[in-house]
Amino acid sequence: MATKRTHVYRLYPDAIMAHVLDQWCDYRRYCYNKALELWNATYSEYRMLVSPEILAEFKKPKEERQFTEEQNLFISRYYPTAALIQKKLTASKQSWEKQISSRILQQACADLGKAFKKFAKDKALKVKRGAGRPVFQSKKAKRQGFKLNQGVVLAQRKAITGS
Repeated sequence: MATKRTHVYRLYPDAIMAHVLDQWCDYRRYCYNKALELWNATYSEYRMLVSPEILAEFKKPKEERQFTEEQNLFISRYYPTAALIQKKLTASKQSWEKQISSRILQQACADLGKAFKKFAKDKALKVKRGAGRPVFQSKKAKRQGFKLNQGVVLAQRKAITGS
């Protein structure tokens, strides 16, 4: 079994880098909230269009589900997933968003997907104090953050400061 490693770095940024990190935190929150809004809209659309046959199949255990090709196409097109939401957000990116690392958007969508999976799992297991439905994030929250792959911070800094 492969092990996953996580590296946490303590940063002491100068004024320029602190501004960039603040922008990235703001962009991550913006992406998460946009993705949540789009997820809710997509799910509402899915619920209006879904047929009773598909709903009946979803009530069966995973091993017993058998969808037709048309049903699979419908589900892949309308049922919200992190990949679908990311695809829609990427397609509707504005010019200012293209100047910021796309990894932030990818991670925000992945985090939202994980939050909905945990919510659905806890709801299915009828856990009383489990994960609630994902909610919009506030700028007033004490903790602000984002996730990136290694090396992106240094590459972005060079592009901004010119050093």
